[in-house]
Amino acid sequence: MKRFFKRLFGFLICLAVIVTGVGMYIGNRAYEEFYDAPWDQILGIENQPVRVNAPDGKILRGTYIENRRDSHKTVILIHGLYQNRTMCLPYMDDYRRLGYNILLIDLRGHGESEGDHTEWGISEVDDLLMWCQWLKNRDPQMTI
Repeated sequence: MKRFFKRLFGFLICLAVIVTGVGMYIGNRAYEEFYDAPWDQILGIENQPVRVNAPDGKILRGTYIENRRDSHKTVILIHGLYQNRTMCLPYMDDYRRLGYNILLIDLRGHGESEGDHTEWGISEVDDLLMWCQWLKNRDPQMTI
């Protein structure tokens, strides 16, 4: 009986490793598809690729989606750690229905923005101020 449980335990461990590996492979393939896909095809709407120069010279990239209605309200959607702006796509429709323009950004060291890694908020605060300034330059009446 002891031998049966050892074999069962070994089988379950092997199964868990295989399932985890397959899940990681599929997730990575989906991530790569989104990363390389053209934004107009992903979003299915007119959008504008944008960039700002961070105070330290790094180029930060994003996508601006203007609401169909003339709106002076914009929401900046910010992704999580080790992700990119595609992770914010599920929230777009809700904000568009509410009348907001949308700015999707890649934080430094993520997605298409320059940088080797996150700086845990040290530079990201200034980066976000640059994005806000970009929006204000675009529309002085902008509410962010």
